[in-house]
Parts: sequence; structure tokens; C-alpha cells
Amino acid sequence: MPSVKEIQDVCGRPAKTEPWREKLARKITIRITWFLLKIRPSITPNQVTVVMLFLGIVSAFLFMTGRYGYILLGVLVYHIHLLLDGCDGEIARYKKLYSEKGLYLDYIGHIIINPLIIMGIAIGVYINNPTPFPDIFFLIVGFIGMYSMMINNFLKLKKYEMYIDKKEFSKLKKMQKNFKSQDRRKNPIMDELWQFFRIMTFNSIFFFGILNLLPYLVLINAIVFPVQAIKRFYGEIKRKD
Repeated sequence: MPSVKEIQDVCGRPAKTEPWREKLARKITIRITWFLLKIRPSITPNQVTVVMLFLGIVSAFLFMTGRYGYILLGVLVYHIHLLLDGCDGEIARYKKLYSEKGLYLDYIGHIIINPLIIMGIAIGVYINNPTPFPDIFFLIVGFIGMYSMMINNFLKLKKYEMYIDKKEFSKLKKMQKNFKSQDRRKNPIMDELWQFFRIMTFNSIFFFGILNLLPYLVLINAIVFPVQAIKRFYGEIKRKD
């Protein structure tokens, strides 16, 4: 059975330039990967991806209840989902199991799960609305946030497809890093604020879920995700000129 260090040597360690949140996540996921390989040596990346997708769907339904106890459980399940999202890639790199099917499964999962989470939270607020805003208001802004994220994910997927079809996995990995670098800000404070709200992360769902402030997260999503989608769409148009 390989040690955590041996798995890290194969999968690669976080670069010094990576944000602290990614370094923290990698320290956790590599140990979960080690545990999964220990209890089930024959485990495949696709099996982990399927479990990850299932947990994402479960968390969305927990958020839909609008009840604080279920919201806390949804936060926990969602963060396990996020961690497993890193483990499937680590297992793929460790076992050298790269496949077109696995990549599509992973990316399609992102396209489905994150918008589902956004809408699940909005439905939960609609069912149990503690704010003076009309209930239907949260369904509308929730749909705006969900649809904007779907557009953003679609723009990313179209680029992925080109490299997946050609089986150019190294170029695909490089492109993923470029997407991350494009989303960083030169100002450290602005970068932290942007990364806090930019995507569904450990930060935002944990913070707003624990403090029972999900109505405000729905409103923020309806602002941030359209801006992100417009920014990415404009960037694609500019690159084609």
C-alpha cells in the first residue's frame, strides 16, 4: 500500500503560487485518496466521480427543504462532494487511468451539479423565506444565477471538447490552469473577495449555510454569476478577433 507521500509524488504537489484554499483542499483530498486506495485498491476514478455526483444531488435536495438542520447536513454533504471531486483526478493520475469517458463524466457533472445546488438553495429560501422579499423573488433570482452558471460552464465545456476529442490531455490540463489564472486578481484583497463568491467553494456555502444566511447567497449568486458569464463570453469573442 503506497503512503500519502508516494501518492503525492505521483499526483504532483501544489505549486507555491497556488492560492491557500487550493493548497488546503489538496492536503485533504490526497489523504482521502490514500484512504480510498487502502480500503478498495481496485477503485477507479469513474466510480469516485459517480459517488461525487450522487452526493451533489443529495445536497441539492437537502438545501431544497429550507430547514436549518437539513441545510447544515447539506453543507456537510456538499463539502464531501467537493473533496471527492479532487480525489477522482488524483486516482486517475496515480493509476494512469485517463479516458475520454471519465473526463466527460466529470465535466458534465459540473455542468449539472453546481446549477442544481444554486437552484436548490433558491427553492429552499422560497419554501422558508425569512426575509421581507416576496417568495417568488428568490425563484427568479435563483433561476438567473443557475442559468448564468450553466452558460459559463457551457463556454468552458466547448473548449474542453476540442482537446478531449483529440485526446490531448496534457493540453487540457494546461488550459484548466489558464482558466484558474484568469480568475485571479493582482490585488490580494480583491482576489480573496472574488474567489469567495466566484464559484461554489468551501468559503461561500459554508459561511452562508452555517450562519443561516442563504437568502443573501441567492442574491449574490444572481449578481456574480452573470458577471462571470459575460466576462468569459467577452473574453472568447475578443480572442477570436
